[in-house]
Parts: sequence; C-alpha cells; structure tokens
Amino acid sequence: MKKMLLFAVFLSVVVFAQSQEKVLIVSIMFNEGQMSFGNAFTQKGVYASEMNDGTVSGKIYSVEGDEVFSFKFEPNNKIVVEDLGVIEEGSFKEVLVLPYYENAEKIVFFNEETGQEIVVPIAFLSKLCGNKTCDASEAFGNCPSDCPSGGQDSYCDRENDGVCDPDCDPKLFDSDCQQPSDAGLSEQKVDEIVRQKTGQKESKVESFPIEMLGIGIAAIMVLIVLGFIFLRKKTGNE
Repeated sequence: MKKMLLFAVFLSVVVFAQSQEKVLIVSIMFNEGQMSFGNAFTQKGVYASEMNDGTVSGKIYSVEGDEVFSFKFEPNNKIVVEDLGVIEEGSFKEVLVLPYYENAEKIVFFNEETGQEIVVPIAFLSKLCGNKTCDASEAFGNCPSDCPSGGQDSYCDRENDGVCDPDCDPKLFDSDCQQPSDAGLSEQKVDEIVRQKTGQKESKVESFPIEMLGIGIAAIMVLIVLGFIFLRKKTGNE
C-alpha cells in the first residue's frame, strides 16, 4: 500500500511537471513519402502522450540552439473503409500534439526511411519579448523592449531619435539619415540618374549649335542676292 502511494505521488509530480497552459499543434503533410510543413499553432491543453517510437523523429530547438525536446512517431497513412478494409493513402496529413516552449525556435523532422529532413519554424509562436535579446522573430515594431530603435532588425522604424536606422533603405525614409545632395552634379549626371530611376532610354537627339544656324541663314541670303543679280543681268542682255 505504501509503495502504491509513493508511486501515485511520483506519477502526479511527473504529470504536473509536464503540464502546461498551452500545447503546440503541428501538421505535417506526407505525399508519396515526402514530408512538407502544413501548419503550426497553439491552444490550451496539457501534453500527456509520449511519442518515442516510429520511423520519423523530431527535435525541438530553442533560440539559443539547445535541444529542449525529442520525439518519434510512425506516420499513420492507413484508413479503414467499409467493404474495402484497410487502405494505404499516398497523400495524408499527420497532426502532432507537442509540448509548448516559450523559447522554441524550430522543429527538425527526419524520416529514417527516405532520409529526408525538414525544418519547421515556430519562433513566431514563442514568447520571447522581454528576455532582453532581440531574437529572430522580434523587431522594434513588435518588441521595442528587446529591439531598440535604430537597431538592425529588418524593420525600418523611422523614429526621430537621432539614430539612422540601417534597415531604412533607401535612407530617404528615416529623417535621421543624412539626405543625399545633388549639389555639384553636372547636368549630364543628373540626366543619367533620372534615366536610371525612371527607366528612360538615353535620347540620341542633340541640340543644334546656334552658331551653325546663323551661318546657314547667311549662306541662304547670299544665294538669294546672287540669284537676283544673275536674273537682272540676264534680263538686260535680252
């Protein structure tokens, strides 16, 4: 009786240790033996079922790169149909219920039969904001306490804080970044920049020099005068 009581206490401690407010739900698609990521979300619940046997293994890693949980399962592609018995499907979905970790970053699945490995990102479900580290799933926009303004976090915050955000590219979007100046650029260089930004092709039409225009007009006037003199002489001879 005493041993049974001790065993019950031990079992309750183990179950309590594994109890969590949320569980992680992950779906893996199988198509002719090949795995692909389906979906991942959390819901209220307690992880209670052990998974330690099968041809597909999985490991949950934290953002620090540590392995926090491992499991194995056998994909169940067998369904029972009335009058047909057991049928194996070529394409099916496996839904897994896993323990939830607030610092989890990814799950690595490995199929021993095919040698295929896939990585399922789950950092977007983690509760990392507030750990004083700007993690991969965080930025100034969703966690300013861990990711300060002006830091390189793939988020252009455009805050007027005296810091040029390196994620604001082109840097015209951040008022703290020094604006590029066109001072000193030649007219030809300005035209080249405009063509590059608008996709316009370089024009082949060149301006006609004003000096050449004056020479042309003078030549025409000389020809008119000579023609007039020639006509007068011809008329006088007749």
